[in-house]
Amino acid sequence: MICIDLGNTRIKWAEFKGGKMKHHGVDHYESGALTSLVEELNIPVAGKPVWICDVVDQVTRESLWEALRVKGAAEINRVKSMSVMAGVTSGYAEPSLLGSDRWVNMLAAYHDSRRQGEDAVCVVSCGTATTIDVLDKEGQHLGGQIMPGYQMMLSSLNSGTAKLPEITAMSRERHGLLARTTEDAIRWGVESMLLGGLGDVLRREMAELDEPMRVFVAGGDGEWLAPLLASALTDCKIVYDAFITLRGIRLYAEHAVL
Repeated sequence: MICIDLGNTRIKWAEFKGGKMKHHGVDHYESGALTSLVEELNIPVAGKPVWICDVVDQVTRESLWEALRVKGAAEINRVKSMSVMAGVTSGYAEPSLLGSDRWVNMLAAYHDSRRQGEDAVCVVSCGTATTIDVLDKEGQHLGGQIMPGYQMMLSSLNSGTAKLPEITAMSRERHGLLARTTEDAIRWGVESMLLGGLGDVLRREMAELDEPMRVFVAGGDGEWLAPLLASALTDCKIVYDAFITLRGIRLYAEHAVL
């Protein structure tokens, strides 16, 4: 089985055999360049079922599907959010309106949490947008939040002002709270906003649930955000999981009724 996570700026894929990930890849892409990228990534789809979770427009989606057909995919299936699956119950009044990436992330997080204990679960995905979803220990989705992602917040300061520079590169060398250059002031200010917003949601939910919470952090910015979040929130278990969406797609495929 081949699982593909097609986000706004990156495509990630993995091959699963016997429930275990055997091969995987990831790359950034530009709209219109997916066909050549699929060839470059050498995704081994020939003769195999493919399951796709995407958050893209129809044109981008169709270009990926066509590239997979050309490479000989046995069948192509698209993930859709459900009301109930694999022990997880959607908190949306209209479950189909929940992003499919958020849905499969919750499936994987809940499945992993069941194996390690009976904690409540939170998934924080840090990509183009930052999403938060919380489930209680029975698998009931309590809802979520969507915030601008780190790079989106950086870009908004440049596009919405006359003189603030465009910031693209990360700077992990931070000493103290206050910056002494405009570039670092922007970086650190956006970082503080993101960490403050995430921390506020997590603290409130932990207080309301009054039970341990396991937090799974994913997404392109998740790798550097996870340790900062763990330092700020010492009363919950925070782990970075780069493959949570792909594992969630696999779980979805195993439970789906076509």
